[in-house]
Amino acid sequence: MDSRVAPTVIGHDLDQILFLHVSPPATLVTGAPNPKHAQWKKKDQLLLSWLRLSMMEPVLASVANFSTSLTVWRALEQRFSSQIKARLLQLKG
Repeated sequence: MDSRVAPTVIGHDLDQILFLHVSPPATLVTGAPNPKHAQWKKKDQLLLSWLRLSMMEPVLASVANFSTSLTVWRALEQRFSSQIKARLLQLKG
């Protein structure tokens, strides 16, 4: 987890979505829309917007098709963790 991202995410009460991978609330047993799902989606889209706005164009292009903050976050983790591992191996050598 990036030490620059965590305080903002936690400060806006979005950490459950991004770091704890809390799934969106399901529809109600009656089949009616769950009001908690609407709240979750609103938070998720706020976080997604913030993540996209904080990216430079080449990085944004690589995640532009993802529709949730968690899918963007996971893609970024995968992309940059391999670069970090490669850099660590280079430094060790």
